[in-house]
Amino acid sequence: MNKKVFALIATCMLWASADAQIFQGLGKKVKNKLQERIDSKTEKATGSLLDKLEGKSNPKGQAEKEGLGSTPTAQQALESYSKYDFLPGENILYLEDFQKQPIGELPANWNANGKGEVVEINKVSGKYLRLFPGTKYLTGNTAAFGDDFTIEFDLILHGTPPSGTRFYPELAIGLFSAQGKSTTDNKYLELYPDVNNITEILLKPNVDDRSSASLKTKGPANSTTFSTGEIYFPEYSQSFGKSAHYAIQVQKQRLRFWVNGHKVFDLPRAINAGPAINQLYFHSLKYWFYTEENFGLYLTNIKIAKGVSSPIESLRQKGSFSTSGILFDTNSDQLRPQSMGLLKEIGKYMAQNTEVKLQIVGHTDNEGEAASNLKLSTKRAAKVREVLVEEHSVDAVRIDISGKGESAPLNQNLNPHQKAQNRRVEFIRLSK
Repeated sequence: MNKKVFALIATCMLWASADAQIFQGLGKKVKNKLQERIDSKTEKATGSLLDKLEGKSNPKGQAEKEGLGSTPTAQQALESYSKYDFLPGENILYLEDFQKQPIGELPANWNANGKGEVVEINKVSGKYLRLFPGTKYLTGNTAAFGDDFTIEFDLILHGTPPSGTRFYPELAIGLFSAQGKSTTDNKYLELYPDVNNITEILLKPNVDDRSSASLKTKGPANSTTFSTGEIYFPEYSQSFGKSAHYAIQVQKQRLRFWVNGHKVFDLPRAINAGPAINQLYFHSLKYWFYTEENFGLYLTNIKIAKGVSSPIESLRQKGSFSTSGILFDTNSDQLRPQSMGLLKEIGKYMAQNTEVKLQIVGHTDNEGEAASNLKLSTKRAAKVREVLVEEHSVDAVRIDISGKGESAPLNQNLNPHQKAQNRRVEFIRLSK
């Protein structure tokens, strides 16, 4: 939280303190009237925090230059993911960054039992879906996830805890099987929908590093088939006020879950064997301390992909490995930290096979000029080599790099899914 926000909160406290002194000696009606004014001041001040966050106080509707909090440097972000072993799915099923969605509305292919708004956030690129307390949201996905799949998304938790609590509203992240019905049917907005396969991760955020997570899986007739106790992890509390990356990996019945590179769960039999999962939901639970005026969850970059495979096995068996899971900032060669799990696997392969040389080939989609994309793809390949050399002690002479830009697409670049598949890095074994 920046200095302006602290100053705003301090002002609210001064109002309350000064006005409380005036209470002495006043009649009941006057006291009540004065209390209403104090409450109004506090509510307006707190609500303005979120208004500024979304740029609502700007007459042009653009986000103000007001930050969400300190942002780690690129190197710090990469280091925080040094133990990250998440491997993304190969084939993208669903991708939503809300770029094509109108501001102020819930996407038309989603469903919810309350309000949802696409917004822009200051000092953060892109668009976000704002989630409101007491509302459950069903995504626009319609495809079956398969036995092996991954889910990734970015989330910002932003709010001001009022006096009387150190907790924020709980957030439930659910996976379930719609069993032949529409994945956005109203019945799935119920608190306990009648489904035969559902797994829910419940996050309980706390501002004092006492955040926790639990997981529960249910089968027919809402019978519990698996559950955990509360797992405390302070890393969750440290993610508040800035964009945090969440990742779920499912391989048959095994479920693993990470927040900002920190592994929260690794559960061998958390998922029911069937029926097949094909939907994801987010539920911001109601907590009477909070309203939309003093709390907001902001969601973006949802990616569901199926087919989780090992880079090591692909290189050994096929001599190559291609992935869209190594991510960069837009129009940049700056690696995103969630790419570190894959690069760790490549580094491990090179350490185990010291005679092997690799060629790293960068690819882009067809956005922008072809010449610029060619240059960018080469720079991205060079960045991957740099990380392998500096972070995983691979000799630079064992790695050749090249870029093909947009010249070798896997598809026609017709939609965001296809463009994401084309933005990839390819590893080719040159020798045994």
